[in-house]
Amino acid sequence: MRAQSIEHKKLNIISQIANIDDNSIIDSILKFLKPTEKLVEAKNEEKNNVLENIQAGLLEVDLIKKGKLKTTSFKDFLNDL
Repeated sequence: MRAQSIEHKKLNIISQIANIDDNSIIDSILKFLKPTEKLVEAKNEEKNNVLENIQAGLLEVDLIKKGKLKTTSFKDFLNDL
């Protein structure tokens, strides 16, 4: 239901922008949207980094299970802290 609400809001915004006939207003809207594009790109990049880190972690777990990678005991880990 929330997704429908968001889609409805997006369509409403698009409709309102499509009815604007003033170049200066369009330019103002574009200037406003520029930082938003950068935020979306940054969020996507952050999401990709998290996914890459999860994938790397799972690969390490697989290597540990196969005995190809050594682990540290919990006791040694705590002593290192």
